[in-house]
Amino acid sequence: MGEEDKDMKGLVCTEIGKVQLQDVPKPEIKNDDEALIKVTKCTICGSDIHLMHGGIPSTPPYVLGHEYVGVVEEVGKGVKKFKPGDRVAGPPAIFCGRCDNCQAGAIAQCEHGGIYGSGPTAGGLSGAQSEYMVLPYADSNQLHVPDNMSDEVALLICDNVGTGYFSVANGDPSPGDDIVIWGAGPVGLCAVQCAKNLFGPSKVIVVDYIDSRLGKAKEMGADYVINASDDVVAKVMDLTDGRGANVCSECAGDQKSFAEAVLCAAVKGTVSVVGIGERMDIPLPDAFVKNVNVKMGLGLIPNLKRLMDLVGKGVIDPSPVITHRISLDEIEAYYPKFEAREDGIIKIAVTP
Repeated sequence: MGEEDKDMKGLVCTEIGKVQLQDVPKPEIKNDDEALIKVTKCTICGSDIHLMHGGIPSTPPYVLGHEYVGVVEEVGKGVKKFKPGDRVAGPPAIFCGRCDNCQAGAIAQCEHGGIYGSGPTAGGLSGAQSEYMVLPYADSNQLHVPDNMSDEVALLICDNVGTGYFSVANGDPSPGDDIVIWGAGPVGLCAVQCAKNLFGPSKVIVVDYIDSRLGKAKEMGADYVINASDDVVAKVMDLTDGRGANVCSECAGDQKSFAEAVLCAAVKGTVSVVGIGERMDIPLPDAFVKNVNVKMGLGLIPNLKRLMDLVGKGVIDPSPVITHRISLDEIEAYYPKFEAREDGIIKIAVTP
């Protein structure tokens, strides 16, 4: 291998508040259970913005990114399910399957796990906003991408669709329930599709500040949309005949939306939180009187194979979430655009 082959491009969080596209060392397989992939599509996530600004603690420098699709280039001798040439996608958070937490079923809290592109405090794993990644525990944490599925669609499944599904399913909805989703970003929009097409709700209601995103929510199946600058609680109560919603999915990571979700929940309803906020205070008296359940956490990896199959069959179609397409060379310039939600950006497909 020549010297020119040992480096690759990657978007590096160089210090808190700053990112830069740089030449970085190409990762190499070090353990038998790992796979090296060439990244064919990646993207920017709201969590990357939190990481960049220090809202999620980590220690720069490190390559960012945790959403990817790629082609296997090399595997360790312990990898049995994948081979060079396979197209793969996988969840942002990995698990070993062997530690006490994994054995207890808490694989999202794996003692040896981590999150891609989140720096040394989250396992020091490869970042997806790059040309290559190394995937630990490859047999447990990757999915084969069907031949008839595009990279762009596959890119959305393991984080956006998976988290959107979890945000609804974690509320234990029954057919005929009313479901309200706060945040019409990529996760919230995927939650709309999952709610509408998998759980048989009476109504799906979406709340957001941005009218174009509310329009996208209608396009993807929402029955009603509410601009967050309006009296959200009054409008939800009106749409639910004064009962409130059985499932309130908080995908925005915002104090105001969290409080509204609690106030909008029906008696014994559930507020399901997947949006990451630095701090959110609960309106305890209202939650207490209505016996509201508040549930949260990372999406469950075992859901992803089923969701991949449902997307492949057309039951769920997350493709409208992607609004922009760029090359990796442009990603640094698009970070502030994505953060400011300029030009109608919802999700960006990035090609290394």
